[in-house]
Amino acid sequence: MINYHSNAQFETPAYQQFAADYSGQMSPYQNQQDVFRGLQQKNAVDLSRYAQQRQDEYEGQAEKAQRELALAGLTMMGQAQGNAQNNQNSRLQLLLGGLL
Repeated sequence: MINYHSNAQFETPAYQQFAADYSGQMSPYQNQQDVFRGLQQKNAVDLSRYAQQRQDEYEGQAEKAQRELALAGLTMMGQAQGNAQNNQNSRLQLLLGGLL
């Protein structure tokens, strides 16, 4: 039985924090506060949605990379076990050949 454990860590960038910071901005023009606030809310929603998409995509890619790393590690461990078994068989054949 082969067990493999990876300590790889993929930190998710702070996409949502940028979207939250964006919604707190004020317009430099007092006369257009309502218009500015309306556009700002629309943009904040769009930015939040985009940030969630980027975060989901990033996490998906991180999971894929982790799976590929685990598969590569398991493959190498399997090859190492096969090589060790082949070496042991070769030694036994040499010993048996020397006895006979």
